[in-house]
Amino acid sequence: MHKFKCLVLVAALAVFSCQANGQELLVNPGFEAVDLTDWGGGGSGGSGSAFIGAPAAGPQSGSNSVMLALGGDVGQVLQIHPAAPGEVHRMEGYMLTEAGLPSGPSFGLLKIVFRDASGTDLTVGVDNISVGGENPDFPGVEAAPFLNDSSPTGTWVNTIGEGVAPAGTVEVLYLLLNVDFAGGTNPIWMDNISATVDGGANVLANPDFEMGLDGWDDPFSDGTGPFTLGSPPFGVFEGLQAVEFASGNATTFLAQSMPASPGDEFNMSVRMLTVFGLPAGDSFGLAKIVFRDAEGTDLEPDSLSIGEFGPEAAPGVDSRPLLNNDILAGVWEFSEAQGVAPAGTVEVLFFLLNVDFAGGTNPIWFDDSTAALVSSTGCEVGDVNGDGNVDLLDVGPFVDAITGGTFSCEADINEDGNVDLLDVGPFVTLLTDG
Repeated sequence: MHKFKCLVLVAALAVFSCQANGQELLVNPGFEAVDLTDWGGGGSGGSGSAFIGAPAAGPQSGSNSVMLALGGDVGQVLQIHPAAPGEVHRMEGYMLTEAGLPSGPSFGLLKIVFRDASGTDLTVGVDNISVGGENPDFPGVEAAPFLNDSSPTGTWVNTIGEGVAPAGTVEVLYLLLNVDFAGGTNPIWMDNISATVDGGANVLANPDFEMGLDGWDDPFSDGTGPFTLGSPPFGVFEGLQAVEFASGNATTFLAQSMPASPGDEFNMSVRMLTVFGLPAGDSFGLAKIVFRDAEGTDLEPDSLSIGEFGPEAAPGVDSRPLLNNDILAGVWEFSEAQGVAPAGTVEVLFFLLNVDFAGGTNPIWFDDSTAALVSSTGCEVGDVNGDGNVDLLDVGPFVDAITGGTFSCEADINEDGNVDLLDVGPFVTLLTDG
C-alpha cells in the first residue's frame, strides 16, 4: 500500500475511538506438500484414490490441489484429531469439477464425524448443526453445498459445515469425499481446506446486518454514510440482507470494540463480494483487528496466526485473502484474521473496510462477520497482587495502580479500559461482597 493510502487508512481508523474462530487443526491443508503423508485414507477408497496436482483452472490457492477419483466407489482422504463434547467444530474448503458430474449418486463433500472411545460414529442432531446437514444413515456434519450435477464446471465452489460435538466424543474426523456411483470415473478437485475449533461465541452485535447497522459504529452517524442495506444480484451469504460499502477515493469502514487484555487472542472473519470485479491497484476489502492502549494508541500485535501484519502506519492484523482484483466477481469470499494482544492493550477493535483509491467507485458487499476470543490470559478482576484471591492483600497494589497510572486488567474493576478513581467504589463492593 502506498504511503499516502496508509496515512488515509490511519486517519480512518483514528476516527473510531472506543469508550470502552478458532485454531487451525489441519496439517498441509492446501496440499502444498507434494505428498499426502499427513492425510490418511479410510473407508473403501482410501488415500490411493487421491492425487496431487492442479486443474486446468488452476489451484484455489497456492500451487497444488488434490484430486479424488475412484469410479464406482468412495474416494477419500482424512485427518483425525482429539475432540471433546461441546466443542464447536467448523470445516470449510473448495471443490471443483472440470467436466461436470452426472446426475445420481455422484457428488463431492466435506464431512465432520465425531467418534466415541469405542470407535462408533456419533449422531450430531440437526439442532446441533449450524451450517450444513446430517444423513441419519451416516452420522456427521455434511458441509453445504455438495458439488454435484447442478454445480458449475471449472469453478471453485466454497462449502462449509459446522456442528457441536455430542456427548461421548473423544475424536473428530475431517473427511474429503468423492462419492461416485453414477457410472464411469468422475474426478473432483479439492483445495484450501480448513478445520477449526471455535474458541468462543461471536462477540459482535448484529454480525450479519439483519438489524441494519445497529451495534456498528461509523463516522457517518447522521445517516449520510455510503452504506446500503439489501442484497447483491447474486444473493446474500446468509439471512435476508447484507451491507454494501461504496465510496470512491476513500476508506469506508464500520467497527465494533470490546475490552481486552495483553495476551488475549482474537479471531475475526467476514464474507465479502464484489458485483463487477475490482480494479488493479489500491482497491480492496478486508477485516482488521486493532489493539489499542489506554491513551488510544493503536499497537503492533504481539503475534498472529492468520492474516498479515498491517502496515507500520496502521498496525493491526489484516485478514487474508483480501477481496481485490484477483477475486472473481459474484462469489462470496471468506477472509480471516487472528492475532494476540500486546502489552498495554485495554481494548480491541474489529473493522470491516473498503479501501478504494484505484479510481471511480468500487462497492464491496459484507456479510456474516464474526469475532471471537480464542484464548484469554484469564485476568481475575480484583486480584491485583496475583495470589489467586480477592481480599485485603489487594488493597495496597490497587492503590499503587491508581496513583502510579499503571494499567492492570485486575485493577480495572469497572472494566472501562482505565484504572482510576471510578474503580474505587466497585473495588470496595467486590471486597465486601467477597
